[in-house]
Amino acid sequence: MAQTHTVIARNRRTEIAEETTFGTAPSGSWPEAFDPLQLIHDDLVVDGMEQEVLEVLDAHVRRQGSYDGVLGLKKPSTWKANVYLKGVPTASQLTTGGSAAQLSHRILFRHMFGAEAVAAGSTTQTLSTTTSVIVAGGHGSRFTRGTWILVEVAGEMEPTMVEAISTDTLTVAPALSATPTTGGQVRNSYSYSPADAKSRSLALRHSFTSAIQYQLLGACFSGKFNFPEFGKLLTLALEGKCVDWTAPGSLSYSVAAVTDDMAAPIAYKDITLLLGDRVTLSRTGDRLPYKALALDLAQNNEMIEDGTSSAQTVRGYLDTAGRAYPVTGMVTTSVDLAHFTSLSARTAQRLVQWIKVGTGTTATFLLWDVPRLFQAKAPKATKIGERLGIEMAFHAVPDTGISGGSSDHDLAPLRFAML
Repeated sequence: MAQTHTVIARNRRTEIAEETTFGTAPSGSWPEAFDPLQLIHDDLVVDGMEQEVLEVLDAHVRRQGSYDGVLGLKKPSTWKANVYLKGVPTASQLTTGGSAAQLSHRILFRHMFGAEAVAAGSTTQTLSTTTSVIVAGGHGSRFTRGTWILVEVAGEMEPTMVEAISTDTLTVAPALSATPTTGGQVRNSYSYSPADAKSRSLALRHSFTSAIQYQLLGACFSGKFNFPEFGKLLTLALEGKCVDWTAPGSLSYSVAAVTDDMAAPIAYKDITLLLGDRVTLSRTGDRLPYKALALDLAQNNEMIEDGTSSAQTVRGYLDTAGRAYPVTGMVTTSVDLAHFTSLSARTAQRLVQWIKVGTGTTATFLLWDVPRLFQAKAPKATKIGERLGIEMAFHAVPDTGISGGSSDHDLAPLRFAML
């Protein structure tokens, strides 16, 4: 035996990829090729990686006569990790000449949500207004209804959502603060919505040294956004499982230091939170002062089993979550009696939160959109310091505000975008 006493557990390289075939290491092109992923260093926990040994109870003439066991199936294992939420690097922003970058966090959000829309942006043309953005000829097809974009207004980028597309004219809401700059940027987003059918699986590689490496196959996770106290770093918690693995050893994986393909981690500050009517939501009039926000997307990766494999019985996953409600959450804010009226009247509201990093036309954003929420119960009185506040629990249902909407992005109960 060759024991190793000098390996530091937090020193490791992690890579992630989408599987082409469930439970088989991918070897294609991105995203079916391994991409380095930066995890928070002490947060990876893998529990399991066990294979059952079946007892053989054949008779024997001696009291202690016994036989070695027989290897059974590998047992599903669990894993947990956390990553910092990060912005899109300037070079990867979806400007008119941009193209979709192969970002590691895209693999995370493709798996968590299921539906992705990514394409180059454009520029604003004359006759654009605060609710109607005309893009360059032939560029209307670059945009997807039900996704968020950034439009340049007086040298700054403003988030708004594409409600309709007619050739090269985008109808957007909420309305921009002023007429967009002619020739200014219309930046597209890396946009994510829950897919009605979601069954992707992942493979992960972990390398501590060139001699201690292992691989998780047939993996999946449920993701949770963690909104911390103001000023702290945003994180995404990953709670996963896998059904197969490669035993630790020297597997010829890279142990080079990772060059992160994302921008810097994002602190929970410079936030805009809007809460108001789905149609008339205003970026100024509906701004909500608040103390805390929680937001959860329902996810349940259910194993599909059969007995055709010699190592394990799982053939894939199917996300079966979504009822009773696909999205739940809570916002803690100051007392407003209108929230009690909204409860009894079952008034639909819209909640949009974005975080801005930087200024000017290269600023980056993270954005969450809950387009159709209802209060889940009566607002609960709470204290915010020595002031009276309320905790307003809510649940969301699919968006019905887009005319003729039928796609995952049209009907999304939660939208997330990296812009």
